[in-house]
Amino acid sequence: MDERRSRDSTKGKEFTQKLLSLLRSNKTLLIMAVIIALLGWQGDRITDVIHIDIVYVMRLVGVFAIVAVGLNLLIGYAGQISLGHGAFFGVGAYTTALLTVKAGWPVWLGIICAVIVSAIVGLLVAPIL
Repeated sequence: MDERRSRDSTKGKEFTQKLLSLLRSNKTLLIMAVIIALLGWQGDRITDVIHIDIVYVMRLVGVFAIVAVGLNLLIGYAGQISLGHGAFFGVGAYTTALLTVKAGWPVWLGIICAVIVSAIVGLLVAPIL
């Protein structure tokens, strides 16, 4: 019983040491993550001071980062040329805009429908390309 406790405490100490080592080696990344989290949380106060909607900018950065990661996966790792990536991005954005602004749907439902519409357009265009 004592051996088990000592093994568990040794594993706990090893985990703590590895975690602290990871945090020390990635200090800059951790600081940036905290700053980004605080920007989202304190976005209204910052917006009043600098007159730029920080939360809106963060949303745009997130959307374009997703598109960039998708292009990196397709072109960089798979080596395929993307002819419709921007078009499907535009179809999804247009669908979301129409459903949320014109039809008054909730944003999350508009995003889900945009994914479905983009997938359907992709399936319809795939045999042609």
